[in-house]
Amino acid sequence: MENPHTKITYVIYDTLMYYSEAVANSLKLPSIILRTSSVATLIAFSKFTQLQQEGYLPLKEHQLQEMVPGLYPLRCKDLPTIDVTSLESLMELTNTLNAKKSSAIVGNSMECLEESELAQHQQQ
Repeated sequence: MENPHTKITYVIYDTLMYYSEAVANSLKLPSIILRTSSVATLIAFSKFTQLQQEGYLPLKEHQLQEMVPGLYPLRCKDLPTIDVTSLESLMELTNTLNAKKSSAIVGNSMECLEESELAQHQQQ
């Protein structure tokens, strides 16, 4: 007889463990992404490809005080940074933030802290 307490019903994973989505799919299980950073950070990362196409990335010294298009009130110097060896690696990392296949996202946020960011993320 199968023990009901040992049955796996879904997979919860950190966004950087993007391969977990494929595991969940192969097991035909729903997946839930656990975001340990803020919603504002998630939105900023989602804009990296656009910022690269518009010439904002990689950042140049003279751009640091410029406002980031679509991310008011952030300036370029406020963008989250990751130590990567190339811009291609950074773009690959931002692709892991695509959570459209996941059943849910659990985020590190509160409406009173990130009201506008949560509204923007829900629209996406």
